Amino acid sequence: AEEFMERYLNLKIDRSTVSKILKRADEYQFQDDVAETTFRHRPVKYSILELAMNMWIERVTTEGMIISDLLVKEKACQFVQAFAIPEGSLTFSNGWATKFKKRNGIRKITMHGEVASAPLENLPEERKKLQELLSHYNSEDIYNANKTGLFYRLLPNQTLSKKPMAGKKRVTVLLCSNSTGSHKFHPLVIDTSKKPRCFSGINTSQLPVMYKNNKKAWMRSDIWEQWLRYIDDGFRIQGKQVLLLVDNVASHKTPGTNNSSEVQDDNADESLSENDFNDEIEELQEESQGRS
Repeated sequence: AEEFMERYLNLKIDRSTVSKILKRADEYQFQDDVAETTFRHRPVKYSILELAMNMWIERVTTEGMIISDLLVKEKACQFVQAFAIPEGSLTFSNGWATKFKKRNGIRKITMHGEVASAPLENLPEERKKLQELLSHYNSEDIYNANKTGLFYRLLPNQTLSKKPMAGKKRVTVLLCSNSTGSHKFHPLVIDTSKKPRCFSGINTSQLPVMYKNNKKAWMRSDIWEQWLRYIDDGFRIQGKQVLLLVDNVASHKTPGTNNSSEVQDDNADESLSENDFNDEIEELQEESQGRS
């Protein structure tokens, strides 16, 4: 290290840094060529916000929604208030949005064609309509169904890699429960394989999930109709009529036969479904504590 410092007097490098590099000289010398692109996990100031934003983007994009930078910044502001992050500690500028997308590998966020279909000035009116609708049902008879993507091969953190690492394999999961949480249906899982190898010798009807397959592991209208008729059969046996709140997407256009299905606008759903939003926050907090 002393010899190096004497030879390169013009370089402003700390002596301890030079010593550490020289100690690992053999490792650097014999390693393969460095890849053009490497991936590093950079710690962020508020990891709970980063986790919440990623889970939200994953959910809405799985449902087929395309989002804009403006919507990302507005959602981040909602999470900041929900997690009691000190006001003024973050500024959600265009620069923040760019860095957030770069950090999380979000290549492009484009305005959704229906974003303007639910302007914010209409929310009070839509809220009244929803409250009027909910008033006709008991809390235990109000259900909400939402889809999410489960990336079961995704690494917990980013890491150095000479080539892009395989981790995008996912399944779609549909979850449904009533507003009190007293009744939850088995998850509906959609994958690409009609009969995965792991199902060999297993009676799929005895699994704790309903399994369906699709070429791209997405929800289809026929799968949605099968699931809807499945829950209808249960309610019909009980002689119950319930309200089911779902997202306004093309695959959800099939009506039920016994239970009442109310389809909300995609954008209004984010502001109107307060109970689900609070549950989502609690789930994120628990997961964050488990990772720390």
